[in-house]
Order: sequence, then structure tokens, then C-alpha cells
Amino acid sequence: MSEADIRGTATSGENEAAGQMRDQRIRAIRGSTGTADPSDQPAFSQPVRQVVMMLIVLGLVIAGGWFAYGRILSVFDANPYLNGLILVVFALGVVTCFWQVGQLINSVNWIERFAARRRNALQNGVPVGYEGEALDAPRLLAPLAALWVRAGRSVG
Repeated sequence: MSEADIRGTATSGENEAAGQMRDQRIRAIRGSTGTADPSDQPAFSQPVRQVVMMLIVLGLVIAGGWFAYGRILSVFDANPYLNGLILVVFALGVVTCFWQVGQLINSVNWIERFAARRRNALQNGVPVGYEGEALDAPRLLAPLAALWVRAGRSVG
């Protein structure tokens, strides 16, 4: 530990070196070389793997229920209203999960379209965004869309 660290003060050279080390660590963690390569930009992807896993698990639960039906039926008949309510809540939860993934897919599609329109507008030298663009955004992204459109108009 240096004397400057003990005192809590550092020279501008030490601050600059610390900043460079921090930047190097961040680039190493992100796997970036520090260049302005478009592949370094964050990318949104469709949740295909998650949907497939959800379908597989749902299929396994249905298959398990099918095979255990004979044993479960006597337990289910002991209190059909309570067990029916449990099944309805389970089904509602499964439908809600798939609905939310559908909303996520819609949001990713909107972000990809927005980025493509912005990229094309900047390449062609035309203004970025239009008045109703924030209104076209999914509900999940409405606040973010308003900020993006406003920022795009001030930049473009």
C-alpha cells in the first residue's frame, strides 16, 4: 500500500492508471478488445431456448400426470373441489408464464425493428423516429421507447 493510499489522496497519474486498469478488467470480463466492433454491441435475442424448455417441462408434467392418473384419481376424488381449484390455478400459472414469454418476444421484435429503423435512418441521413413510434411500443417498453424516441430526435 502506498502512502497516497493511506492518506486517501492520489495523484492524477495514479487516478489515470487506476481508471485504465478498471477499463481493462471490464473489457476482459465482457470479452471485448475495446474496439468499436459492432459485434461488441449488446444484442437482444428471441427466447427460443426458454420456450423449448418450457414446452419440454410442460410435456413431462402432462406425461407424468398421464402415467400416474390411476393412482392420483383416488386422491383427487377425496376432495374434487379443492384439487380442481389447485389444477385451475396451476393451469392459469402455466398460461400466464407463456403469455409473459409472448410479451417478451413481442418486445424483442419491437427493439429489433426500432434499432433497424434507427440504423437505416442514420445511414441515409434522415431524421430518426416518428411521432407515433413510442405509441407503437409494447406496454413493457413504453417508458423506454419514449426516451429512445426523444433522444433519437435530438440526435438525428
